[in-house]
Amino acid sequence: MDTDVLVVGAGPVGLLLAAELALAGVRTLVVERLPRPSTERKARGIGTLAAEALRRRGLGAALAEHHERGAADFRAAHGSDRGHFAWIHKIDLVPADEPERTYSFIWQPELEELLTT
Repeated sequence: MDTDVLVVGAGPVGLLLAAELALAGVRTLVVERLPRPSTERKARGIGTLAAEALRRRGLGAALAEHHERGAADFRAAHGSDRGHFAWIHKIDLVPADEPERTYSFIWQPELEELLTT
C-alpha cells in the first residue's frame, strides 16, 4: 500500500482532512477502529465557519436539506430556535448584521455520511 498521509479516525475531522488532502493530490488512507460508521448522535450541528467551508466545497444543498430536519429536531428538544448558554435559551445563533453567515444543524452520523460521498 502506497500512501502519503495516514489519517486515524473516520469522524468528521478525519474525513474532511482526507478529502482536502485528496483535492491537493495527496494520497491519503483513512483508518478507523470501528467496523462500520457509528449511528450514535453525538453532535447535532456545525458552526458557521465549518458550514461555510463545506458550502465552498459544493455541499451547500446537502447541508440545507439536513439543516431543515436538524432544526426541527432542535425545536422539538428545546422548544425554541434560539441557542443557549447554561441551558438558558436566549442566544440568536445568526448575527443580525451578517444573516448570510449561518451554522448548520446536521447530526454527526449524517455529516460523516455526507463527507464520505
